[in-house]
Amino acid sequence: QDLRILYEAKCLDQNLKPSWNREVRFMELLSANCKGQTMSLQENGLSHTSAEAIAHVLATNDYYSILDLSGNRLRDVGASAIASLLEVNDNLVHVSLCSNDIGHAGGTALANVLRSNCTITSLDLGGLSGINRNHLGVGGAKALGGMLRQNATLHSLSISSNGVGAEGITELAEGLAYNTTLRHLNIASNNVGPRGCAALSEVLELSKITKLDLQRNAIGDIGCIKLVESLTSPNLAVRIIEDLRLDHNAIGEEGLKALGHLMKNTQSLKRLTLTGNNFNGQGILEPFATELKDA
Repeated sequence: QDLRILYEAKCLDQNLKPSWNREVRFMELLSANCKGQTMSLQENGLSHTSAEAIAHVLATNDYYSILDLSGNRLRDVGASAIASLLEVNDNLVHVSLCSNDIGHAGGTALANVLRSNCTITSLDLGGLSGINRNHLGVGGAKALGGMLRQNATLHSLSISSNGVGAEGITELAEGLAYNTTLRHLNIASNNVGPRGCAALSEVLELSKITKLDLQRNAIGDIGCIKLVESLTSPNLAVRIIEDLRLDHNAIGEEGLKALGHLMKNTQSLKRLTLTGNNFNGQGILEPFATELKDA
């Protein structure tokens, strides 16, 4: 019965007349992609009706712990339906809604629920290349910042490619300053710029972030230097950053020198990526060859 509810919802979303052949193909799809504790319905043209059906089905289902609806068209109404699911389902630990054309209203609905949720450890609202990217913007980032002030369970958050900008990152950072559980943060491709990077850097020494993805944010030398100052601050009792991704950020020689200082002053850093920046290669990299190799 639950499977038929999902099938009929998909037909409504796609304005298709139900048929035996379509239903068989859909059941085969479910069989292939919903295995173990994972319900995965990526890129299936699902919209808000399907999201509401999934929320209905999983509200009383304690089997699935992973829900992946990436690359669909849930939009704000569908995201709100999933948010309502998270209010009653205490078995899900990972939810991926990346590239679903979700705006600040949908993001806010999810953030509000996660203020008190005690089971979700990973939330992906990022973007897939070329597909219905989310656009949380400043409003969504502000809501997520408020959530981070109160949430004590979330371990990983991705909001890559969401048009957050410097203002949105500043709002997010204000909440991050009070959070002690988030370990992985992906804010790639958000036009953060030097100002947004500076705002984030100010709170990093207060956070527990071990993996930070800042790729494609045009932070430049100024942002890079601010970041390094934070990560090498004497106020930072334990340096815990392990994975730092700074590809395609217009970082030049001054930024690279700062990163050399970072690598000399931390033993925790295991991975540093710098592809597509503005330094000249061997002449600049030579003084830091050992540190770069170790990272």
